[in-house]
Amino acid sequence: MFEILWLREELKNKYFHVFLFAIFFSTISIIITQKFLNFYNGLVAVFIISLAAAYPLIRYMKVEEGEEVTLVKKFSEKNILRRHGRELALYLSFFMGVLIVFIVATILLPDGFFKIQQETIGVILSGSATHGEFFWSILSNNLRVFGITFLISFFISAGMIFILVWNASILGVFLASQARGIAHIPVFSLGYLPHGLLEISAYILAGLAGALISYNVPNLGIKKFRRDLFPKILLDACVIAIIGLAFVLIGAVVEVFF
Repeated sequence: MFEILWLREELKNKYFHVFLFAIFFSTISIIITQKFLNFYNGLVAVFIISLAAAYPLIRYMKVEEGEEVTLVKKFSEKNILRRHGRELALYLSFFMGVLIVFIVATILLPDGFFKIQQETIGVILSGSATHGEFFWSILSNNLRVFGITFLISFFISAGMIFILVWNASILGVFLASQARGIAHIPVFSLGYLPHGLLEISAYILAGLAGALISYNVPNLGIKKFRRDLFPKILLDACVIAIIGLAFVLIGAVVEVFF
């Protein structure tokens, strides 16, 4: 029932309501994890949130990309941001809702509840480069993650949802841990935040690019209007991916040299 209400608000482009639904579902998911599934808490919570959000978010994309009138109207816009601004705003609203819940949960719940996120953050921070010779290593690793994100979103639509929730959990646990000074995570300055945000933004764009192609490929042989518009859709996906790659490059520069 709640998923249908969530989808209805999405179709009305009520992004604040999407933000509230993300907070609600994330909170319920973490409570369920704590009370009934108290093992590998951080990973289980991410899976449950992803499962809850999969239907409304994927269904929204299918409606946006599936109806001829909607698709033709969208591509009558010359500005790529206007063409895909609704999807970006939707995912950003969802991401911010999940992020806030993970920040609050990390502060309120016992230390170690999100152990897997803390361990991942520790690896990321310990591996952060401070010299130019590590630049290519950092860049190649981020490009590999970017490519995996694109492929997951292309082959498995729900994969993008999982990636969004996982990145929100990592960033949320990191920010809350900075505030609490949790022992499992070295207390670094928020100087690590800029390149982290750039990398997360890049992965979101990779997921969106993969999803745009994924939603349109299966119907190419069925619907003529989709065949006619596919070159434009493919071009938009390429532009979005290139912007994401630029974020990866800038993020690596910031991480290594600043």
